[in-house]
Amino acid sequence: MSIFDEPNTSILDELNTSILDELNTSILDELNNNLMPSKNNDNDNYNITPIFPICFISGSKVLTDQGTIEIQNINKNIHTIRGKKILYLTKNKLLEGDKLVKIEKDALFKNCPNRTTVLTSNHKVFYNGNMVASCEFVNKIKGVSFINYNNEILYNILLEKNGKMIVNNMISETLGEENIISFIYMLNISDKEKFKIIKKLNDLINEYKYDEKMYVKFYKKIYKKYKLTM
Repeated sequence: MSIFDEPNTSILDELNTSILDELNTSILDELNNNLMPSKNNDNDNYNITPIFPICFISGSKVLTDQGTIEIQNINKNIHTIRGKKILYLTKNKLLEGDKLVKIEKDALFKNCPNRTTVLTSNHKVFYNGNMVASCEFVNKIKGVSFINYNNEILYNILLEKNGKMIVNNMISETLGEENIISFIYMLNISDKEKFKIIKKLNDLINEYKYDEKMYVKFYKKIYKKYKLTM
């Protein structure tokens, strides 16, 4: 049976936390990258926004333990998600010419999403028992379409452990500690060094696009050089 057959709405209607916990352990987060604040602020001029396609536009509403908060207003010192600490609100951009995906209200099923939602094409949401990249819904589900990306800042959340969050009443992936940018920004190195790493990673993305093999190779190289700074 295809994942695009009649959806199992009971799971999502309940938004059962035990289902989310099961997803946390059974689904590996992909390598991601997003800029995060450095522990060392030795030079404010060293700042660059990474490129990576797993995030939401501003205004997307995240369900936290403290209530529903627009994603750009998430404060890691205040908000938690299902008891988990938020390490960073991450920010990134896409490559020029990339597309975003727009999911109209009720497109997946009634009240999911509960408002029109715009996210990157590789960002996964929970649908009919599976985590599915949003681009897979285009041309398969009415009310889901590609739209132009206009160079705006995009957002995601890094939790202290791999997890899922609810955005606009959809279960969505968050970032995990094992992704490459999470790793970089938990390193105890200067902003200057982080700037160099992010710039190199962006250069690779511009050359190879979103090639997973490239990420793995780059991750291993960075890990070998900087693992003792963790």
